[in-house]
This record gives sequence, C-alpha cells and structure tokens, in this order.
Amino acid sequence: MDENFMREIKRIIRGAGQQIREARDIHARVKSNFRDLVTPYDLQIQKYLQSELSALLPEAAFIGEEDTGSGKSSLSAVEAERCFIVDPVDGTTNFCFGLKKSCTAIAYAEKGTVMAAAVYDPFLDELFWAERGKGAYLGEERLHGSRGPLEEGIFIFGTSAYGEDDDLSFALIRECYERSISLRRLGSAELDLCNVAAGRAALYFEGALFPWDIAAGSLICEEAGMQVFNWEHRPIELDKKESVVAGNAETLAQWFEILGRLRERA
Repeated sequence: MDENFMREIKRIIRGAGQQIREARDIHARVKSNFRDLVTPYDLQIQKYLQSELSALLPEAAFIGEEDTGSGKSSLSAVEAERCFIVDPVDGTTNFCFGLKKSCTAIAYAEKGTVMAAAVYDPFLDELFWAERGKGAYLGEERLHGSRGPLEEGIFIFGTSAYGEDDDLSFALIRECYERSISLRRLGSAELDLCNVAAGRAALYFEGALFPWDIAAGSLICEEAGMQVFNWEHRPIELDKKESVVAGNAETLAQWFEILGRLRERA
C-alpha cells in the first residue's frame, strides 16, 4: 500500500461522515429483530462507499452490513485476494435517536487478514486509522493503549442486537464493575475498540458481532499494542459472527479468569 491508498481511504470515510452529520428526518425500520435497525442513510452511505472504494481498487471484493438482510451470504468474500469490509453507520440505534455517537468504518483485508483500517466519528471529527505493522493513529497522533489492571481503568461493554449470551454478558458486567473504576455502554463497537486503542478504556467486550462491526477497530487496537480475541481466547475470524474482547495483557488475563469462573458456575 502506498501513501495515496491511505490518503484516499481517509477522504472517502470523511465523505461518509459528512452524510451522517448532515442527516435529517431519520426513519428506521427493523431488520432481524426489533433491536436491529436500519435507516435510508445506512443504505445511501454504503452505496457511496462501494462506489468510491470500487473506483479506488476495482479488483477488490466488497462486504457491507447492508448487502443482504444479515450480510451472511457475503462473508465468504473476506477470503478474497483483496476485500473491503465496511459499516456505513456503526451505532445505528444511537443515530436513530439523535445520540451523537456513531461512526463509519472501513477495513481493507487481503486473504482474510486486515491490512489497513479507518474509523471516523463525524460528531467529534476524530479519525482513527492504522496500517498493519505501522502503528495506529488518531489523526497524526500515535496511539498506545492503557497499561495496568482493570482496577485502574474503566471498561466498555456492548449488548449485542442479536440477543446472544445475554445472561453471561450481564454477569460479566457485574463482575467487571466491582473490579473497575466505572463502566460505559456507548453503542458503537468500532468506536469502543478505538477507545481501547486510545487508552480511554482498559477493556471492551461484546457477545456477538459481525465482521463489519469489528474488522477496522480490531486492527487499530492491535496496532496500538492491545490484544483482541474472541471469548474462546482465539484470534477473531472475519467470515462469521464472533464474540470479542479487547484490552492489554493484564486486563485480559483478569477478564478471562472471570469468564472461566462464571462458566464453571453455569
């Protein structure tokens, strides 16, 4: 990848963010269940992203959240030689209710490995980005995630729109709350991962997400020196729905100890 490639990704993602920022009269409809929403802007912005990214790299496959009802039929494309994985509006529920905590995410993968990523929060004008092996950045500032245990930080969690692992998730939230300074539930998985990368949170976890929810943020997290796994303590796979947990080695050791104990009780 040359400098122009990343420069174009940043231009394209800022164009998507402008559409989020200028959105008016947002009308949502239900997709897989009453918590899984989509708006005309999700569809409009995905169309824009596909057009712009196809012009940038015509040979690349394209996976977007709004490709199908669930996107499942398109996930095999992640193994292509080159592939873009995008979420036009991550944090759609926030977007629908006027809570200004949403973003656009673009990940570029080669044979299933994310090589470059960008996440743009148009409301704070924060652009997170990374290239594999070259570090993670917020604008031009190099990112380094937090150090130290859970007791010295806050944690972020997500409650999946797909209704999986709810009981275990809430048990984890209670346990982590008792061992941390505080907790936050912000409603955008990609931004949650970026907040871990930026050292704003010590830990993030969520029970069931699609690749467009986590592909970009996971690389940004890893390039900031953090670790990202699924709940089985294995690397994230981008061809299926996955659980996710991210943090530094110390907080993850604590979290997996809590998870193991809760699973033994169940």
